[in-house]
Amino acid sequence: MSKSKISVLVISSDYFCYKIKKFHLSNIDLNTITESTFKSIGIFGKFLLLKRYDIVHFFFVKNSSTTVSLSKLAGAKIINHYIGTDVYNLMNASSKTKKKSVSNSKKISKNLAVSEHLVEELRTLGITNVEYFPIFFSDPIAFYDSEAQFRKNKILTYIPEGREEFYGLSFILEIADKFPEVEIIIAGHSGKNGDYPSNITFLGWTDNFLHYLMQCSIFIRKTEHDGLPNTVLEALMLNKYVLYNHNFPHTLDTTVENLNRLLNKDIPNNDARNFVIEHFNNQKIIKSLNQLYLFVSKNK
Repeated sequence: MSKSKISVLVISSDYFCYKIKKFHLSNIDLNTITESTFKSIGIFGKFLLLKRYDIVHFFFVKNSSTTVSLSKLAGAKIINHYIGTDVYNLMNASSKTKKKSVSNSKKISKNLAVSEHLVEELRTLGITNVEYFPIFFSDPIAFYDSEAQFRKNKILTYIPEGREEFYGLSFILEIADKFPEVEIIIAGHSGKNGDYPSNITFLGWTDNFLHYLMQCSIFIRKTEHDGLPNTVLEALMLNKYVLYNHNFPHTLDTTVENLNRLLNKDIPNNDARNFVIEHFNNQKIIKSLNQLYLFVSKNK
């Protein structure tokens, strides 16, 4: 690899690897490998891989002591980027695992988290050297104004199969019962093996989530824990009203009362769209990544 560029290896899920490769970074030689593929490589193979890079950037942190040691031995600096579920898992881990994670965090060049509340949770756990660094993979500037497709009283939510409790299915059933005239669409779930209200449509898994998001007026996300969900930002970016049970600008808490306030609104949520365009556009994130990699490469 050319030493005129900073060589970076991103290790993450298929989704993150696919998305981050679309960013065009200046003087950065960026490559990706999925976490599952990295895990399947033997220790010596991992060492040889890590030795090729100046920086290893983990999206979704496992806090493996072996990987930290291998990276140090290979001369690669580590960035740990917490995205949500990794923090949730750590919060519910054993005391031994928490202690190990705190110890490993002190050996990392940069500990980052995609939301401010994740930063606070990590600091409560003892990982105090962590900074806020949001990542959003859809460029709001590239999306056209969806005002023409703003449809009143049509709700979209995402509830993956098998995680109904974590993603708040009980709340969706409650509002379906209270507002039978409202059409509710659930992505990620088949609706099989259940007796559900007639105003709920189950999409199952879909690769065209944004199409359905464009067709609604309200997006609901109610989770036991979260990071910085793309779906919330995409909904706001497309002028939608959002009920979300974690603190985020231009959203309302997931309550029946708040939903009642939003129903029959016929004016798109333009302030929300402007907020996302200002704070989460691709150029701003690309600039931040360039600065991050340059900083880490120059510092111990």
